[in-house]
Amino acid sequence: MRENLMSGSAQKGVRWIFNFATWSPGPMEINRAFACIQAEEITRLLGFMYQADLKASLCGRLMLRLAVQECTGLKNNEIKLSRSERGRPYVIGRPEVNLNISHAGSYTILAAQINHSDNDLLGVDIMPLKDSRIERTQEFFRIMKRQFTDNEWITIKSWKTDEEQLACFYRHWALKESYVKAVGTGLNIDLRTIDFKIKSPLTPEKTIMDTEVKLDGKPIPWNFEESLIDNHCISVATNNHESKNVIPTKLTFLNPKELISDTLAPLIEIDTSFWELYSKKIEVKPF
Repeated sequence: MRENLMSGSAQKGVRWIFNFATWSPGPMEINRAFACIQAEEITRLLGFMYQADLKASLCGRLMLRLAVQECTGLKNNEIKLSRSERGRPYVIGRPEVNLNISHAGSYTILAAQINHSDNDLLGVDIMPLKDSRIERTQEFFRIMKRQFTDNEWITIKSWKTDEEQLACFYRHWALKESYVKAVGTGLNIDLRTIDFKIKSPLTPEKTIMDTEVKLDGKPIPWNFEESLIDNHCISVATNNHESKNVIPTKLTFLNPKELISDTLAPLIEIDTSFWELYSKKIEVKPF
């Protein structure tokens, strides 16, 4: 069941997640989904080579529009999404709506909130904790050495196995990515100026918020909502907390029926050619 941003939860926002890897849409779902997004989004999505990449991005565009619709009360044909220079989605004419999205592994995740000031920031990232780099973990770490502080590397290397170290690496990466997405700097910033101190292990289906961060050696008052879902770590970064006793926003799974919702009206006539174009994409990625 989706959280409704126009309810009391609007003060905190929503966190929605969708498993696109297990989603096997049929012609009706694909044709309707494409009809519900903007023309330039359709063009961009059809440029993908693989079905998995197309599905991940398509889910994200639908989730964005659903969040804006519930947040503002706007109808789908009244929502105009655009992208910043760094690719961050925003709603034209509604600067108070703060949106961020990420997809990796098997999932697409959305974080949204209503800003109460121009200083409210929000960023989200998701990373699978396992990948093919397990076969060359230490070489990978050597290449990435300048992306983490000495203290972070001590934490990463404190785990016994390569698999555990790689998982800890990706947890740190998700934390850093969520922060830089929130502040809008992108990865151009020296990531060694951001130093995370992890205090608790991730536990399936539980959100923790006790990770601390320093910027240029000084503590900064940010919250990081961290979750572990199906061997994927999630980090949602916010700076708009009022106290240290903030309750994390509930992470809600969307199902296909909620994603292709009747409340999201098509913007154009439903065209069967979308399914034909989707079907021509390569079904399985070779990596």
